[in-house]
Amino acid sequence: YLGLTWVLTLAVGPVGIVLANAANIGIRIGISVGIINQTFQECRLERPQRGLYPDNDILFLLLSTATCLQLSEIYLYFWHPAIHFGIGALLFVIVTLAVVLKEEFIFIFVLENVRRLMGKEKKD
Repeated sequence: YLGLTWVLTLAVGPVGIVLANAANIGIRIGISVGIINQTFQECRLERPQRGLYPDNDILFLLLSTATCLQLSEIYLYFWHPAIHFGIGALLFVIVTLAVVLKEEFIFIFVLENVRRLMGKEKKD
């Protein structure tokens, strides 16, 4: 990593540090995927990475949101940046709620933490 950072910094300047960090993260992800595959190689269940892919409805929502924000940037940003920001914030909340409601374990985790916090406030 340090050698790559040095070479890329000499070649392209400060952008080289960003490129070296991206390469470092990519290498780490690749090694992690290899270790996970090796660990679960003898498991009869399907590959564990299959759970990382979003469902079709979440994928459609993300693509729709990206399209909407791109159109908002093209047509609204130059005249009303605050409206563009508001649309982005609203869509962020919608996507976050959709993912939390779709993924049951996240929803349960949030509920447990809210209940725990509400219980502590009542005791005080």
